[in-house]
Amino acid sequence: MTLLAQVFVVGGLLTGAALLLERGLHHLGWPVRGVWLGALLGSTLLPLLAWQGAWSGWRGWNALAGGGLPDPVGVMTLEPLRLVLQDVSPGWWQALPPVVTYAAAAIWLLGSTGLVGMVCRQALRLRGERQGWFPSRLEGTPVLLSENRGPAVVGLVQPEIVLPRWVSHLPPGDRRLILAHEESHRRAGDTRMLFMGLALVAIIPWSPFLWWQFRRLRLAVEADCDARVLRGTGASVAAYGRLLLEVGGRSHPSPLPLPALAEPPSTLERRIRTMIRPTPRYPVLRALPYVGLGTLLTLWACDAPDPGAQAVGPQEVQAPAFSWTQVAEQPTFTPFTVRPEITNMGGLAESLEREYPPLLRDAGIGGTVVVWFLIDERGQVRDTKVNESSGHQALDEAALRTAQTFQWTPARNGDETVPVWIALPITFQPR
Repeated sequence: MTLLAQVFVVGGLLTGAALLLERGLHHLGWPVRGVWLGALLGSTLLPLLAWQGAWSGWRGWNALAGGGLPDPVGVMTLEPLRLVLQDVSPGWWQALPPVVTYAAAAIWLLGSTGLVGMVCRQALRLRGERQGWFPSRLEGTPVLLSENRGPAVVGLVQPEIVLPRWVSHLPPGDRRLILAHEESHRRAGDTRMLFMGLALVAIIPWSPFLWWQFRRLRLAVEADCDARVLRGTGASVAAYGRLLLEVGGRSHPSPLPLPALAEPPSTLERRIRTMIRPTPRYPVLRALPYVGLGTLLTLWACDAPDPGAQAVGPQEVQAPAFSWTQVAEQPTFTPFTVRPEITNMGGLAESLEREYPPLLRDAGIGGTVVVWFLIDERGQVRDTKVNESSGHQALDEAALRTAQTFQWTPARNGDETVPVWIALPITFQPR
């Protein structure tokens, strides 16, 4: 699976999971902003880790932890590593000229740097505006007064509340609600959460799922803050909703995604609908199906296949190493604690394509050959043998020729490199 497909599959699954989890948490009355930040993290990091070979689904936990999966076979026939290379005909992305690949990488880089540059430019603009804001106190709370910026919270390290001057002329009850809202944002660290979400979008700016998740994160940040304010102040939903509409009609949108009381009309409508949503009679029972399905989708996204071939790690055994003479005679289990790793995975598909017998490929005939590799202490392939035949001599010979192109890191037993036999299934599969 290519990185492009991985980004869309994982992003789509995590978006669906976040929607379900959000609905379930709403029934329970719990905050939901963490759900969307988690979706952004997963949609960005999981595809990149899989692309670099550092993640292969839940099976990858063992590789990340330095462990391995036990292989339930006997000592003399241990198969510590499995690899299946399928569909050896190059995909459309592999057939593209190098200039197209370079152009796509350049567009990606320009998109990321452009978004970062735009954010930095707006941050500098906001910092310039801040020079004209005056420190003051409103209802006993320190604030910054501006001409038309706010109500909002600005700053990452030490967030501050900025209010337009006209807020001071509102009735005392409205001023207290506005201050309570912005103070809740400040204490919850919402500016840092939104900044983190935008940074994740900048890593893969061409993914529509990331942009949509970030939009939902902004809405969730405001909805969670509304719920905290209503609980903390005891204000009525009608009075608070009226204030949202009034402030939204008088405020100017911020060039940056800041936590703010004022939002676009469509967002205000969603926030008000969330506030007036009735509490179900049995919240846990109503939430359980959504949380369960959302969790299953999350697990599915984490187990999505990586863009390259997958490997299952070896059984790690600490024991004295065999002598080279003993190992070289025939395929024998050699104890090791660090498995050999393939270092030229990218070129193996071309090798399989080159060695695939044309007559069998054109006839649609494939098969799997289990090949023994003898890898010495330097990681060199010293010998190869057919362990299990495919039933076609031409495929067996092609697999042995392909095996000679593999490059490995040496296996280790404790602090010493050791020779090992590796049984590796190689599959020739036509389209």
